[in-house]
Amino acid sequence: DQTADIGGSVLDADARPAAGCKVMAFSGNTISTFNRYRMEITQADRIGRFVLRGLPTGSYYVSARRDVDGDSWTAPEELERLRATAMSVTLGQHEKKELALQCDGTP
Repeated sequence: DQTADIGGSVLDADARPAAGCKVMAFSGNTISTFNRYRMEITQADRIGRFVLRGLPTGSYYVSARRDVDGDSWTAPEELERLRATAMSVTLGQHEKKELALQCDGTP
């Protein structure tokens, strides 16, 4: 019941909307422990907007990348790679954060 949302926009290197870029949020506490309740992935829409809904309160890393496999992004080694360029965010109860992200990686 104490969930929060992260939304915002994603741009590519040319400052254009990054339609189709994958945006991931994962626990900021310890990336080596799999916790499906603290992991969410979505794709930016045609105008580069995204929303990750229903995240429990706490610390997260948020990453926007094109070179992510939707099935294996939660592996510890992949999370370590994502964390290197991720933004750190803390969510409070019922909070809605707006972020401006840059989409990294090649399609």
